[in-house]
Amino acid sequence: MPTPYLLALVELEEGGRILARLADDDESEPSIGDKVVFSGLSDTGPVFRMF
Repeated sequence: MPTPYLLALVELEEGGRILARLADDDESEPSIGDKVVFSGLSDTGPVFRMF
């Protein structure tokens, strides 16, 4: 059963890492090293989307 959300460990340009949700805007499978951009905050935390 697939999860309703995708979590990603995002490495920030400013340094540090955060655990965030990756928005399902795209049908492509994310890979390590893919670029993401901040999409906003949800009630569960930060959300990023594929760049």
